[in-house]
Amino acid sequence: RRVRMYSDIIWGRKGKQAKSPKSSISKASTFSDSAEENPDEEQFGLSWYPKSYVGIVRAHQNAVLGTGEDSFELSRLLSTTTTTFVAGCPNGGPIAAVTAPLSTGGGSGGGGIGNVSTSGFGSRTTIRIMNNSGKLMAAIPFPPKDFSLFTGTQQIQIHRSPGDIIAIGFTSRCVLVVVLRDSLVLSYDLLGKRVLPPFFALIDRNGERNLGKGMDLLEARIFEGGVAVLGVDMSSAVVEFLDEHDDPSYADEADVTSRRIVPLMPSQSDQSPSDGKEGKLSASASPFFLAPPPHYAIITPLPTAMYSRSNHIAFRCIAILPRQYAPSCRPELFL
Repeated sequence: RRVRMYSDIIWGRKGKQAKSPKSSISKASTFSDSAEENPDEEQFGLSWYPKSYVGIVRAHQNAVLGTGEDSFELSRLLSTTTTTFVAGCPNGGPIAAVTAPLSTGGGSGGGGIGNVSTSGFGSRTTIRIMNNSGKLMAAIPFPPKDFSLFTGTQQIQIHRSPGDIIAIGFTSRCVLVVVLRDSLVLSYDLLGKRVLPPFFALIDRNGERNLGKGMDLLEARIFEGGVAVLGVDMSSAVVEFLDEHDDPSYADEADVTSRRIVPLMPSQSDQSPSDGKEGKLSASASPFFLAPPPHYAIITPLPTAMYSRSNHIAFRCIAILPRQYAPSCRPELFL
């Protein structure tokens, strides 16, 4: 297998890279087309910031530190109030990056979910997917336009901000998974198209009465088969992303408490084919075993909250063993 190596990478560029006939190492900074310019964002390496936010930090830098136009010092100051999530495909290939403020100021209990950060970062950011030469493959606005949660026949508008992102990562099949603070999970392919509709990995205890509300998370761990989450109430769940190449009997043999996330059929809704709905394992429009959808997910909740309360212990972090390495042939969670 031949792998082209790149040097002097400039991330987020558009256009084809110029080939170097004299060396196996190509200059990734040479492109036939001009760079993708977003007039509202300013780039520092793999981080993109709103220009208004950069202006605020630059003014502080000049007034307090007196370092003038020192770009290194400016980048350091920007990194003290923000974080840039970077994730690569497990077996090599594209990477994804998104910049967000460090915190929205609390969980859903404190009114933080969906609130605009007080740091001045703003209410929007962009998730970028790039190949290993730095070429931009997709730019996904966050929060998405028409951000909705589908609960059966109901469509609920939801509001989130960049500070709600707590983890991003790829599965082994190059599905980009974005996890928010209240366990809301988004999924995209390499072209930035939605794979499944948004869904909660952990539903709040009052979820039946308060639709559109999930459980706040302590940690989310994305692995090659999906994502495992740990809630503040010590509840946990494993989300497996599957597709048409998986044996349908694997989904049919899932635990009785599991939930299945499938796309909506075009005839079921006026929404685009990329939208979907959440259903119990018994729900079916057509026999799942005979016609599995191109993509689907299985959410398996685990009784860790009950174990935590009965034994007076608290969990701090999680790890996951993918199903192909587990004796049970199911993902195994470690707390």
